[in-house]
Amino acid sequence: MKHKLVLSLTADRLGLGLVQCAPARGLPDLLRQLLRRRSAPAAAAPQQVLARTDVTAPVTPATLVPALLQAMMRLKAMHPASLAGIDLEVQLGMRHARLGLLVLADSLAASPSASTCEAYAQAWARQMWRLDPQQQIMRWEVLDDMKKILISSTDRQLLGVLDEFSRQQGLRFVSCKPAVLCALRSPAQPGHEPPATGRMTLVWTEAGRNAQRASNVQMLRFEGAQLTSIWRGWVTPQSDTDQGDDALEGALRRFQAHQQAQAGDELRRLHWPTFSADAAAS
Repeated sequence: MKHKLVLSLTADRLGLGLVQCAPARGLPDLLRQLLRRRSAPAAAAPQQVLARTDVTAPVTPATLVPALLQAMMRLKAMHPASLAGIDLEVQLGMRHARLGLLVLADSLAASPSASTCEAYAQAWARQMWRLDPQQQIMRWEVLDDMKKILISSTDRQLLGVLDEFSRQQGLRFVSCKPAVLCALRSPAQPGHEPPATGRMTLVWTEAGRNAQRASNVQMLRFEGAQLTSIWRGWVTPQSDTDQGDDALEGALRRFQAHQQAQAGDELRRLHWPTFSADAAAS
């Protein structure tokens, strides 16, 4: 059985878990990746959470290392076996990573070159996110319909801290990406049939420090298997004593109206971080 560490980072909370993964069956990972666009997604290998700890503290590049050391000490107390050489996968909340969708003009959508996509992604990040691309690790991918570019960005300094910590602890830093990407791998969650209309809205929320929900919210719109729209915004947090979440529901109604959603369209909600096998999968 293979083990790995899964680290989740929100604005005010750090979660670290040790996960046991059963060996993957079927095609090798590389071949599965090459066939990803032409075949149905492979089922995730079964996973079991062996130990899990959370540290509540502001998470910034300057404060991350003490919180990580505290989490590692707690985890080793619960699971004393050596963690040397184990894989470390990092999932980043919206405070630390961004995800956006750039719609290409028809003249570019036919066959955009890599250099064109890179230039457009950087210009889009400057304009829409007010970020300096030189201070970010930016990744982009042209989606299957060739009309949109999915763009993600992560603070370069934060990744440097994680990389250095991994070396000092003898870990293999293998993955670091926005947590919301787990919602894009397979919008049809196991056990759910595809929506009859082919249209679905996914509401992504994250845990807050002193509230049930953090203020940052993301909504994603799917038409069949295609991601068609992403909205990210600030929504008044829900307190622990609230019976409902009127602010979130109001934002959802506005998003649905803008997307011309209909009564039969499916609505799904994901609240992160969780630490089920699906949430821990990479």
